[in-house]
Amino acid sequence: MTETTEEIRKIGRFRVDQVLVAPGPAPHGLARSGEFLWISDDEEHCIFKVLPETGKVVLKIPFDGDVAGTCWDGSHIWQADNRTRTISRIDPENGQIDMALQVDAGSGTLGGICYDGLDLWLAVTGTGQLRRIRTEDGAIIKVHPVEDNIVGVAHDGRRLWYTEGDSNRVRLMDPATGTSLMSYELEGKPSGIAFTGRNQFWYCDSENTELKKLVLVP
Repeated sequence: MTETTEEIRKIGRFRVDQVLVAPGPAPHGLARSGEFLWISDDEEHCIFKVLPETGKVVLKIPFDGDVAGTCWDGSHIWQADNRTRTISRIDPENGQIDMALQVDAGSGTLGGICYDGLDLWLAVTGTGQLRRIRTEDGAIIKVHPVEDNIVGVAHDGRRLWYTEGDSNRVRLMDPATGTSLMSYELEGKPSGIAFTGRNQFWYCDSENTELKKLVLVP
């Protein structure tokens, strides 16, 4: 279902372009591939493929795990799983896992993941870590310190953005240095985040069970 409004609505510095009711009761991970969104749901234990223009679910991939972040690498879905402490690569055509990277999260939990064109970035909630890891073997290349309540993470082509669940914020980071560049407040309780263009992204609002598309207003 799509929410439409006659007046332009804003959330702080962002214009709300679209709101969708989430396809499941507990949306967590979020990714974009072409015209579609992929949403992992922690209660349904599956990954939904959704057409954002209508909110229609066009595919549902079962995932037997404790789902966290979701991302798209151009050909495959990657899904973080806190039950097995793995990040699995999934064939979107048949839903089969063809690779799984083991993750040592210590006392933390796996959060969002994103693909930067070469490597994966993983948010580790509860430890204040944003890690860059190799897709071939899961080896840690770099670690940036962040807030403990980091949840989702996305790459906009140049920079990293990450959400904080408890403080309801999204932050912009320089991936080379880990420097925090900007911080904005969001609505509800943000988790997954996925970019659709420059300064345009969708995020999961798990508190209101919605997906929101925002555009940063200059």
